[in-house]
Amino acid sequence: MILSKSPKIFKSCLYFTFTFLILLQVSFGAEKKQIDLSGQWSFKIDRENVGVSDKWFNTDLPYKINLPGSLQEQGYGNDITAKTGWIADSSGVGPMTDAEMGYDQVEAKSKYPGWFVHPMYEKYRQPENLKFPYWLQPEKHYVGQAWYQKEFNIPQQWQDQRVTLTLERCHWKSDVWLNGSKVGTNDSLVSSHVYDLTDFISLGTNKLTVRVDNSMIFDVGYNSHIVSDHTQSAWNGIIGKIALEAEPLIGIENVQVYPDIESKSARVKFKIFNHTNQKAQVALRLSAESYNSDKKHKPKPLSTEITASVGELYVNSVYPMSDNVQLWDEFNPALYNLTVELIPSDNKINKTSREVSFGMREVGTNGTRVSINGEDIFLRGIEECCIFPNTGYPPTDVESWRRIMKISKKWGMNHLRFHSWCPPKAAFQAADMEGVYVEVSFFWARFEEEPVYRFLRREARRAMKQYGNHPSFILLSPGQECWMASKDILEMFRDWKTDPRRLYSGPGNSNWLITPEIEKEYEYYAARHYEGHRTRYQAGWPPEADGAYFTSMPPQTVIDYEEAVKAFGKKPLMTYEVVQRCSYPNLDSGHKYTGQFDAAYLDIARDQLKERGMLEQADNFVTASGKWQVKQFKEEIEAALRTKGVAGFQLLGIQDFPGQGAALVGIIDAFWDNKGYVSEEKFGQFCDVTVPLARMEKRVWKQSETFKAGIEIANFSQQKYNNAGIICRVKSDQGKVIEELELAKMDILIGNGFKAGNFEADLADYDLGKYVLEVQLADTNYKNTWDFWVYPDQVNMPSADDIYITNKFDETTRQRLEAGGKVLLLAKRDDVAGDMPQCFSSIYWNCPWTGGGESQTMGILCKPQHKLFEYFPTDFHSNWQWYELLIDARPMILDQWDKEKSWPKEYRPLVQLINDWNTNKKLAVLAECKYGKGKMVISSMNLENDLDNRFVARQFRYSLLNYMKSSEFDPQTKVSKQQINGLFKSD
Repeated sequence: MILSKSPKIFKSCLYFTFTFLILLQVSFGAEKKQIDLSGQWSFKIDRENVGVSDKWFNTDLPYKINLPGSLQEQGYGNDITAKTGWIADSSGVGPMTDAEMGYDQVEAKSKYPGWFVHPMYEKYRQPENLKFPYWLQPEKHYVGQAWYQKEFNIPQQWQDQRVTLTLERCHWKSDVWLNGSKVGTNDSLVSSHVYDLTDFISLGTNKLTVRVDNSMIFDVGYNSHIVSDHTQSAWNGIIGKIALEAEPLIGIENVQVYPDIESKSARVKFKIFNHTNQKAQVALRLSAESYNSDKKHKPKPLSTEITASVGELYVNSVYPMSDNVQLWDEFNPALYNLTVELIPSDNKINKTSREVSFGMREVGTNGTRVSINGEDIFLRGIEECCIFPNTGYPPTDVESWRRIMKISKKWGMNHLRFHSWCPPKAAFQAADMEGVYVEVSFFWARFEEEPVYRFLRREARRAMKQYGNHPSFILLSPGQECWMASKDILEMFRDWKTDPRRLYSGPGNSNWLITPEIEKEYEYYAARHYEGHRTRYQAGWPPEADGAYFTSMPPQTVIDYEEAVKAFGKKPLMTYEVVQRCSYPNLDSGHKYTGQFDAAYLDIARDQLKERGMLEQADNFVTASGKWQVKQFKEEIEAALRTKGVAGFQLLGIQDFPGQGAALVGIIDAFWDNKGYVSEEKFGQFCDVTVPLARMEKRVWKQSETFKAGIEIANFSQQKYNNAGIICRVKSDQGKVIEELELAKMDILIGNGFKAGNFEADLADYDLGKYVLEVQLADTNYKNTWDFWVYPDQVNMPSADDIYITNKFDETTRQRLEAGGKVLLLAKRDDVAGDMPQCFSSIYWNCPWTGGGESQTMGILCKPQHKLFEYFPTDFHSNWQWYELLIDARPMILDQWDKEKSWPKEYRPLVQLINDWNTNKKLAVLAECKYGKGKMVISSMNLENDLDNRFVARQFRYSLLNYMKSSEFDPQTKVSKQQINGLFKSD
């Protein structure tokens, strides 16, 4: 053991070897005493910032409030108005000036109806009916200073003790007075505010006054989730532990444990303080014991005697964990409690101890992989964005966080990235217990300003000190999409790398910062592309209609990101903020908001659906959009799993994001509850430790072709498979096995890209329809499925003698209809009104924040049993075969806000599109109606060009014409000339 005295007090270093003392094997009682200060406090808001000058710390504050908690949730603060001063970037939809917004937000401002200015939202801006849709709407809002005050009694037993005050999770800056004297200030967002009250406290009654200021103390970014209204809210208060603690004047601080797996030992560093006026002889004892694993393990304790001189003494010891040591990882999250005890020889000074939890875990890299204890892992991650919709702030109890970690793992995840915030201690404790790997990514900021950069550095040290022992804490980044000077990045890395317990990266998705010199310092990185090579389907921001693989190429399952991995070199690269595809909100979920927040977008959507006659379709919108969303999740996750060498993926996210315009991108809602359209088991087929994969060049095939799929296995479980069988099956849409084949047996190690062989099927005898390829790892539950479709090479297109086919609703068309004829109107894309983008892929993130973006729809809704689909089998929701029909189709707007000649409210299109919940337009790509004595179908899908090569569109046309020639073609909805003309641009 090495003992080094503080260099500010002593110059010498002392070296000792531990000797085991039998005499110290006794049971020690709890030495630390505590007074819980939670409960009712006195309180006052300081809107004018006069509390210090008026010496409020010497007065009695007049109002009452409960702590832990926030003032807003207890009814204090300002009412919400259209001019509330949010701590949030309104991103182009608010009253901010162009100078305050980036280029993309300025562009968005002109493209999509904004709540702050558009007349559609006028009634929701009124004080008596205010409904703000872009993040959760609180009952009260307040940014500024507030004062909290409480009296307490110090017992006689605390005399000659060191007394500290802990305020866990203040938002943001705290100032503390005790008995009228200023104790100090703390500005940490990430760690507890701890104050030493020893020189200020008295026996008997004491008055504690705390001022909390939730203003923007440092510009860490108005979108940073640790401060922004977008998710957790700009709360003011103290939400965690509030307590006084007394301990002897000779004690222990800052115990840090550094596991060494190879030597089966742990280096233990801590500080001994002596606040008496004389040195003391003390016995020092270290002991550890496992506490959450089935098999108990208790290494031998270590003890010695030392002299604790006045001041500070730093101890650096190696503690053997023995051959039976239990390692920590996602599969076996074994934890230990380490106790450091200090027993002074002078009976007048009480003994003291510190206990910390840790895991025997080492994180490293193996080429482009992250490794835990020498074994490669694959990070299946989600971004946790401080979303707690009832309180507006994170929980500080372990069980609440264990629920989150357990749910994450049930959905196949093993990794949480805390996006632009650092969670409280309870989150790390829960991740430790459940075996979840954590990345902290501090802020979404511009660090060029020296005060902001220095604040980042202080916060990093605080987080590493308070949470550094947690084995779950394996990755650390300053933030994402940041700006920082090169010299500061290098300085940051030099500082951080003195602690080897985690890997370090520069700001995520910030390629512009990376020079060759800086790149050498990165130990991992997460980005949406590297050197022009993508790591996700959507390439840029703001998202454009042709900017995603979903829209720029026909459906397939062959994309991977190996070029990006190679470009980054021999270091781990993760895909960044993947998927971001929306589903329609459950309008009946408003009852879940039992706190001070409301999801006002639900009320607005309900009103709009009712106005347009679609309210009864709301549940179908949820299910249909959700089924299509899951398919897009599957494809992007599998693309990462197909990528040899990629370190993992980070989804944004599986939970709905209620801020930034409300991005309903989750398969679970903001409360971590399943939305109901996909099960954990079904999702786990493509998101688990072991996943079968199939590389298919396309999803649609002709009967003359041979279906081909290259089969692979990604395996990041604990188990290596020897002589494993891979079974391939083709099933009908009804589940009947059409054919089955077991590929040649193979060994499956830890990793991905293990090629199992090719599966082929002659499609000559396959009927028209949807089929399912199923691949299963034999004798296991690991299986995965992919839809594909088979179409005939040729069709005998029905005669259209009795159907007038046209591109225009002109006089000739109207005469045909008035005479009782049938019309198929195939509208040209550029003739359709509204200029909406493609409607194949789902909304990316949301529409208000992207100016309408890549898409303004979330798939189709139809009735598969309808005669229309007799020769075009389909689900009731979008699936991959619709690409050819929808990618160039422009939705027709049958009804929207302020539309003069809307179609009847009760009307349901043959092929309806699910619109953005912010506008709720009634949309169609295929509609039928009566006009005059005639009957008409209107399509905005291309059903006439290049049909020899576009055989899906040809098949749809075939099925449509058969329907129009049948007796079942009998539309009941009569529309006017003006209603039809309203679908198209005026000449």
